[in-house]
Amino acid sequence: MRTLAALALALSSTSPLLAQNVWVVDASLGPGADTDTIAHGLQLAADGDVVLVREGSYPEFVSIPNRSVVLTADAGALVEVAQLTINGVGAGRTVTIRGLDFAPTPGFFGAAALLVGVDAVVHVEDCTFEGGNVLSDGALRILQCDDVVVSRCTILAPNSSATGVASLDVEGSNAALFECVVDGGDGSSIVGTNVVATPALVAADSLVTLTGCVLHGGDGAPGSAVLACSDGSDGAPGLVVDGLGLSVVELIDTTATGGAGGTAVQPCSPGAPGQDTVVLAGTLSVRPGLAPHFRFASPLRSGDPWDFDLAALPNSFAWIVIGVAPGPIQSFAPVVDGVVTVGAPQFLVPLGNLPASGVLDASLLPGTFVLPPGLPYLPLVVQPITAEPVHGPTAGTPSALLVLDPSF
Repeated sequence: MRTLAALALALSSTSPLLAQNVWVVDASLGPGADTDTIAHGLQLAADGDVVLVREGSYPEFVSIPNRSVVLTADAGALVEVAQLTINGVGAGRTVTIRGLDFAPTPGFFGAAALLVGVDAVVHVEDCTFEGGNVLSDGALRILQCDDVVVSRCTILAPNSSATGVASLDVEGSNAALFECVVDGGDGSSIVGTNVVATPALVAADSLVTLTGCVLHGGDGAPGSAVLACSDGSDGAPGLVVDGLGLSVVELIDTTATGGAGGTAVQPCSPGAPGQDTVVLAGTLSVRPGLAPHFRFASPLRSGDPWDFDLAALPNSFAWIVIGVAPGPIQSFAPVVDGVVTVGAPQFLVPLGNLPASGVLDASLLPGTFVLPPGLPYLPLVVQPITAEPVHGPTAGTPSALLVLDPSF
């Protein structure tokens, strides 16, 4: 991994995002804070800046401006935000969001996050998107976006939406999900009327690759026999492929299961379980093999020991792809299964064979990154590729690592 650290240092001279600022957001306005709201931090940020958010509750509706920006929680910080909107950020820009939990405030009817008309490359990692009440529009909606990468996020709607929107709704977009857990909304009964369960994911006229993900459709609403017989409602599918026939969805090391049918009291009938996958228009393919799972703890202060873990099949050969920014979703099929999402310039670094445990981490390969003098931060994107004899090379989960000067 010394090679990786040296390469990262060399990359620092090529990054287009250098010599910019780090804006510190702290709800308590503690020492070193620039502001107490995320919205103000984003207003202060110029193109290529970092907005670093300390632990706290931020009941804000955050909107990403039309510029390249890194919005990240500080290391180990629990950051709760009401809602996220990314609208119309232009081509040639990159947006990285990591470590924030989004959940609408009570009474809010929209999704926890809405991405619409985004031509920029968007990388979202280690976030939670939780839908609101029964009138909300799911949890995360990606509409007419060019390149959206979602890594290790939890996307769920505790209640099904009366609007019928899935927990994750992807329309007219190119998206890649890695190690995400997506749960559809469970059905519910309101004054004797069942609100149907909703799917975990609906992909309409979109290119979607899911690697190492788990999808579960919402469970049906329970029936009742208090006044009259009310049957349990059906469970929802885990995945629905829909639209005008333009969707191409690929599953790699991913499971999709339908929700359970709603229970019922005799003599009423229970609901039927939801289908695992439903293809109404477009194509769905399932690729064999086990995808590598990967995490790089971030942000990392310059000089501190790094923390990472890579899990794949034991003894498989591993490489790391490293670059200074998220990149467009790229397929290298049939040479590599899955997609690569590291921006140029990108470099391939061999790590060697994984141990018999199948897990490579910082205890086996310790190291650090050290920033050169005068450099406040270095953004990196690191993604593994592993090869095993049966299925060949497979791209794993990308991770956005931010190396910070210790003064922040």
